[in-house]
Amino acid sequence: MKTRISAKIQHLLCLALALPIMYPTDSLATTDIPVATISKQIKELVANQEVQLQQIRKQAAADPEQYLPALITAINQLGNIYHYENHNLQAHAAYAEALQV
Repeated sequence: MKTRISAKIQHLLCLALALPIMYPTDSLATTDIPVATISKQIKELVANQEVQLQQIRKQAAADPEQYLPALITAINQLGNIYHYENHNLQAHAAYAEALQV
């Protein structure tokens, strides 16, 4: 009995067979330490961005015309940081807030 495999499945099978050759698992194990460091750096970025955001919120409350663009940019940057860290709910909330402002 002869079975036909669709073109999409053939490409996926080829990819599944090629990936272990192209990226050996022992080389992937060495990335554990830098990923943990990056995650720590991202947490620090979020904390710093939130502090800066609170300062800009106070300034925007006092003088909206001058500080609203900076506030929108800071909120958007916070969303970008969350998006980079795959915290999509927080990123979406930040982007929605930037659009609302």
